[in-house]
Amino acid sequence: ISVYEDRMVFSEVSGGRRSLRVSAIGDTRSRELLNVAGWLQSVAWSPNGEYVAMVHVDTSGGWESARVAMQRVTPSGEPLGDMRYVSEQSFSWWNLRWLPDGRGVLAAGYEDGNVAFFPVDPSESSVSVTQDESNEVWEFVLSPDGRHIVYPRRMPRGSSLWLVDLGEIPERIRN
Repeated sequence: ISVYEDRMVFSEVSGGRRSLRVSAIGDTRSRELLNVAGWLQSVAWSPNGEYVAMVHVDTSGGWESARVAMQRVTPSGEPLGDMRYVSEQSFSWWNLRWLPDGRGVLAAGYEDGNVAFFPVDPSESSVSVTQDESNEVWEFVLSPDGRHIVYPRRMPRGSSLWLVDLGEIPERIRN
């Protein structure tokens, strides 16, 4: 489920297929945006409500392959054009995060262990933003301004433990 202003988008399963549906919050009726074989996961509205990004895990070929996709949506909740794949196939994609300006979405991928940027503009190419990292990147956090990502560095044959002292936090907040 993802919410944009007074609309929510969610996936629903029916007969082995998954549909992406949109509804006004509090309305018991919903409208189908698309219908696909397999699963839809990590559904996320763009900051301006014009696109929905998602991971489509296609199971129709006898094996699973995941791709990041986008669906353009009208303000009234109608699909505008067809769903468009923006990534290559991978075993999995996760942690979809829209840039605050809506230029595209970031996702972590299983195949190469990198974070990739997938632009909305079809004339632009996707970019692996952690391609210079010598180790795999599995999780990341996007800064509020969308200019930076922070990620834990995976270290072969070891790891780091960090201690955060929460003692200064008032008791009412800790509970």
